[in-house]
Amino acid sequence: MQNAQSKVLEGVKVVDLTTHGAGPCTTRILGDWGADVIKVETFAGDQVRYTDANMGIPFDENLCGPHHDLYNANKRGIVLNLKTDEGKEVMARLLEKADVFMSNSRLKALTKFGLDYETVSKKYPHIIWAHLSGYGTEGPDANDPGYDTVAYWARGGKLADFCEKDTAPLVPPIAVGDLATGATLAGGIAAALYQQAKTGKGDKVEISLYGSSIWNMGSMLLGLQYNKDLQFPKSRKDMSPLVTTYPCSDGNWVSLTMFEWERFFPIVAKMLGIEEYVNDPRFADVDTAYENRDIIIPIMEEKFKTMHTAAEWDEIMKENDLPHSVLKHMKDVLTDEQAFANNYLYRVTTRTLGDCYLPAAPVQIGGNFAPRFTNAPLLGEHTEEVMKECGYSDSQIAEYAAKGAVKCWGK
Repeated sequence: MQNAQSKVLEGVKVVDLTTHGAGPCTTRILGDWGADVIKVETFAGDQVRYTDANMGIPFDENLCGPHHDLYNANKRGIVLNLKTDEGKEVMARLLEKADVFMSNSRLKALTKFGLDYETVSKKYPHIIWAHLSGYGTEGPDANDPGYDTVAYWARGGKLADFCEKDTAPLVPPIAVGDLATGATLAGGIAAALYQQAKTGKGDKVEISLYGSSIWNMGSMLLGLQYNKDLQFPKSRKDMSPLVTTYPCSDGNWVSLTMFEWERFFPIVAKMLGIEEYVNDPRFADVDTAYENRDIIIPIMEEKFKTMHTAAEWDEIMKENDLPHSVLKHMKDVLTDEQAFANNYLYRVTTRTLGDCYLPAAPVQIGGNFAPRFTNAPLLGEHTEEVMKECGYSDSQIAEYAAKGAVKCWGK
């Protein structure tokens, strides 16, 4: 079924000079929403083409694996050598017709090729110039290479403080910050497109992995400024007794998130068979309960650990409408009925591995339908097609290819 959300950016043209994760993710979402995204690659290709090999997924360097589809589906692909005059000329023609130019190259590289904001906005005042960096465009680290695991996770404090207290740093999950940052930037570009539609003028839209990490840490950063007792990393037993995790009889865990102590503690106490603590002044409200957490958490933990399995606790807490979840592993998401019911995961056919499941962009527009999907482009798959749209003849395309300025798939 065609997804209504795939048409909301129909008619928008995007020139995509991005690599790796966060940048391609941004333009992938724009493509999901119907934009005509032209991915510009070097002769070596975007490094995300080779991510499958690093993840132990069967890999064919001449085709597009599932990681390339994850970041670059719903795009067309062209290969340019921007070190040649001819390659620069083709890029200029693309930008003349584009609504958005998106890049995650460092600013010194963009300036070298005349693709910095000042140059592009002067030549093409209609264009939205969107840029994604590791640490932002100002400050002492503006030109440092920044990837998800270093700029988002390590610099943002997550590796050191999201682990259990007195343990080794967290092992960073790959590309989580990339995907979160890319989704945010896609929204920013959409806002700029709205302004462009009204005024005909472009704008500068910027984001960084580090800035995205800080935004996502906002609640904790506020707490650290005003609460001298708030420290990270934490032990789970440093938390409120109703906002922490407990082991169950089968070795699995449940997570509770119940901020309203007076509302929820009587229900939980009855569920655990410890009603005598409901009227105990040590646990009268959230503050006293927190002060006495060393007393009540072990009592609650013993009940959770001995009375029921995680699945049984899940049913009991659902019956009582308690905010909670059984802790799942990432592999469990691939069989989660809730994920498929909402099309958060959907089946696609890759060029190399047959069918697999891809995650959908988190914003749904127009209803709950399986997202629009076309495979990520082969290296230079649409070079001829796109160049012809820009006014080049077959003979010119062949000439430019012979000079090493462009590359066409299979030639």
